[in-house]
Amino acid sequence: MSFDALPPEVIFDVLEHLYQEQNAPIIGQKAAWTRMLPKPEESTESDERSNGNTFYTNSEHSAGYLALLALRRTSRYLNDLCIPLIFRDYHLFTSHWHPVEGKLSILRTYAKHIRNIRLVANTPTAHTQEYEYIISNVLPLCTNATSLSLYYDQNLDILPMKESLALLKCGTIQSFGIYSMVILNQEVGNPTWEDKKPALAYELLNKLAQDTVLASNLRILDIVMETLPTKTYELIQTRALSLQSYTIRRAFRSTILDRIWVRHNRWMPNDNLTCLRLIDCSNAYAPHIPYLVQHFNSLRELMVSTCGDNDDVDPKTSRQNGWSKELGALCNVHRPLDTFHIENMIEWEMYELGVIPAVEVIVTLVNGEHLKSCLVRDAEIFPGVKEITGTVYL
Repeated sequence: MSFDALPPEVIFDVLEHLYQEQNAPIIGQKAAWTRMLPKPEESTESDERSNGNTFYTNSEHSAGYLALLALRRTSRYLNDLCIPLIFRDYHLFTSHWHPVEGKLSILRTYAKHIRNIRLVANTPTAHTQEYEYIISNVLPLCTNATSLSLYYDQNLDILPMKESLALLKCGTIQSFGIYSMVILNQEVGNPTWEDKKPALAYELLNKLAQDTVLASNLRILDIVMETLPTKTYELIQTRALSLQSYTIRRAFRSTILDRIWVRHNRWMPNDNLTCLRLIDCSNAYAPHIPYLVQHFNSLRELMVSTCGDNDDVDPKTSRQNGWSKELGALCNVHRPLDTFHIENMIEWEMYELGVIPAVEVIVTLVNGEHLKSCLVRDAEIFPGVKEITGTVYL
């Protein structure tokens, strides 16, 4: 039986399995902790794609991609089905990139199929001009793109800000992420990063937040940056009100910004926000996180990882038996989160976070004795919890 004689829904399932989009760093999922390029000591031979770009993935993804390329050659019917998947992701690097004859012609032809764009502005090379030429000529044609990721290292002068804003103004981009490759390539933060001031990245975020139409189009936002100035921080707090998912890694620094929740709160209500991830944010003081949860009353998923500052003080809170039955308890004014992920937090911080109601609590990289102490100290911790899972160390 011919492959194209199968029902269309079966063929689509097979093609999606071959495509395996989950291996790519998707905004709002794992992009905030996935390296876009290997470290120098881990460099590998480039993996050339039919569109002339290099993207480092695992071998299974490579095999699936090559299978799609082979399958499209078997019939016109399958070619028409495979093309949207083959060109769904577009990755462009300033380095590890080689011009291919007819590249522009191919991209112009298939630009309408591009959905996810990842632009990596890393070390300038002899091909930087070609990179900029591709951006200026191809990006305006990607009018159906729904996701835009910008990666930068030290060379912000080649960050395609004008073209990125133009693409955002098309109105189809719903997911946007900006990522420092310096941070993505390191497992542990470095205090010297706070001296970095990526001005062009700040300017891009400011323009995005200040434009009411652009801000209202966004549903998913990732920010992985060394720092964030007060102006940009406040713009995002007060203007990005259509976000459904918000992931911040490192950018919220206590040396620059107020704590994440202050008496004169600047966070505007957002009934759309269902997912919030705070990673390595030193201004995210653990006792303030429950106030943030209460503020975002539609929140369903929360991650607090490696947050807080070395100068944070344990408030020595003590909760009495029956506290979760009180009318003012968070569990009685906010629906339990579906998932609450706590990572690399110490005992008193976990105890402070324990007033947050959740159906599933995931703990990783925490001291097992600290977690046990919290559970013994407060039998009502994490109201509504049905399962506590994860990994701890002794």
